Amino acid sequence: MIRVLAIASLLLLAAPVASQAHGETTRELCDRRGGATMEQVQCFAGSRVAEDARLNRVYKALMARLKPAQRLALRDEQRAWIKDRDAACLPYYDETQYGQQGKVDGEECIIDRTILRANALARIGRR
Repeated sequence: MIRVLAIASLLLLAAPVASQAHGETTRELCDRRGGATMEQVQCFAGSRVAEDARLNRVYKALMARLKPAQRLALRDEQRAWIKDRDAACLPYYDETQYGQQGKVDGEECIIDRTILRANALARIGRR
């Protein structure tokens, strides 16, 4: 089951990520709202909080359905996913390399990966 999740997560990384509420990407939503870089960061941060809360709900619901050994495996996989997400996304926050726009790109990276992870866990939970 955990291998299936890992494969599904990799396949989903290529798909465009849409916000749950409106079928548009977070980038489209925040671009539509406009504003300077800091307003963009705030827009992404709000979406990040919402998507992180959704991931936590889905993760907890799935954990409640699993056997103890499966829970340990999922916990370990989730920890590995967090490390991978951070390794991919946190470098964007380096202003010397990416400037102010890096904060927007970093938020978008984290949101996109969080949505994909929550979707993958939700699919497993429906089985």
